[in-house]
Amino acid sequence: MSKISVIELEQQLTLRINQELSKQLDDIIVKMQEMAKKFDIKQVQERSPLKNVLTTATDPTSSIEVVKNYIRYQVGRKDASKIWKLEKIENGKKEIFAHAVINQIDGLISNINNIFKSIISSIDKELNPFLGENDQDCINPKINNQQQEKLESLKEYLQKNESSISKNIHLKLTQLYLGYLSREHTALIA
Repeated sequence: MSKISVIELEQQLTLRINQELSKQLDDIIVKMQEMAKKFDIKQVQERSPLKNVLTTATDPTSSIEVVKNYIRYQVGRKDASKIWKLEKIENGKKEIFAHAVINQIDGLISNINNIFKSIISSIDKELNPFLGENDQDCINPKINNQQQEKLESLKEYLQKNESSISKNIHLKLTQLYLGYLSREHTALIA
């Protein structure tokens, strides 16, 4: 990893993450829409209070725990929007909308795992032609060696920094999720 800068690795990784995020969005949106329908959020006919939690999520100093804490705070507020306290009883168990949102945010971990698996798989596929390759068979072995080194460095960087990268992806997915949830509420009450 000595010849490849951290900035270059981060740029390559950001590109791959963004490609994988877009592949996960449909799944996330469908789950959000099902929950919005389940809790019948259109019955709360007020400007979407979800915009406030989205603002909290997009704050530069925010984190997943900050977002979840904000949602729990909304439930406890006396004059909070009714949307947070919407109830649904299923199988004899009562659930409120705020807790369902928090559970879906926590559930984004499965999407993050899919993103990591897909990125590692794509790097491995790209590395495959280099494995066992003989330099005499290559048109330009220097270019192939550089490409192989970049891919190996990218994979190593991803694995070493998995925890912090995962937190960043989780926050990004949460921001997207809350943005789509806010839009869904606005569309339903229109």
